[in-house]
Amino acid sequence: MPIMGLNSDFSESGLIKLQRTLRYLLENLDHENVRRLYTEHCEIKSADGETIIDGPLLKMYDKQNPAVMRLRIGYDSDIGKFIFEMKNNLDQLTLYQDDDGNANYTGIITGSLFRSAESGKRFELGNSGYSSYIDFFDSNDNNTGWIYSDTANKLHIFNKGQLDLHAGGTIDIQAVTNAQTGLSGDVNIQASGTGSKVNIGTGVIYATSDDKLGFFSATPVSKDEALNQESTIPDLPSSDPADLTYGSTEVAMINNLYDRVDKILDALKAYGLV
Repeated sequence: MPIMGLNSDFSESGLIKLQRTLRYLLENLDHENVRRLYTEHCEIKSADGETIIDGPLLKMYDKQNPAVMRLRIGYDSDIGKFIFEMKNNLDQLTLYQDDDGNANYTGIITGSLFRSAESGKRFELGNSGYSSYIDFFDSNDNNTGWIYSDTANKLHIFNKGQLDLHAGGTIDIQAVTNAQTGLSGDVNIQASGTGSKVNIGTGVIYATSDDKLGFFSATPVSKDEALNQESTIPDLPSSDPADLTYGSTEVAMINNLYDRVDKILDALKAYGLV
């Protein structure tokens, strides 16, 4: 039976060819046979959302109602720039890269190792089996120092060269009471090994060969501060001692002075200074 609009010669042979062509196309429209797709606008919908190809721009939406555009990547002709953007399910921008290549991320980044550079001068953040750490490297890939916390909740700072702490104000080193446990700790400042020293201003604290601690200061404290004396102490008589007769007041004063000098000598001996 002829089809309206087609002559009798085309009706059967043309339909057969058309049918074969359509069957071939439908059976072979897959990723192995379709190499290129030319389109200015294409919408692909599924139960999990929608993907829109709008020229050189790709947009992906989730299945919420209303849907949230979770990914936008490519050239946006409205702003005239290449973009890369990702949003969370609340339609909040969490990751993007601008046209100059600057990347920005809002959220938590997890991983076993972070490097500021592939090699050379850099720092690395990571976790090992016993600690979290920050390692520092020079331009020759030598590890020059590190900061790490161990399983005993101790924080260690080590540098192979000089370690400087600078502040425009005061540097406070404190052992405070833990608000949760109620426990407090000590502040220990130490220099290991004979001859090691800790410089504090113009003064020096140093370790002696017999594991004692010595103190020196360019500005020593006064004898009143060292001995914690009373504000007034009687003066010794100015006469020749051979001509003096010592009463109870003078004897007590001399004994008190002797006791104080003896304590100072004991302290100096204890610290290896005499």
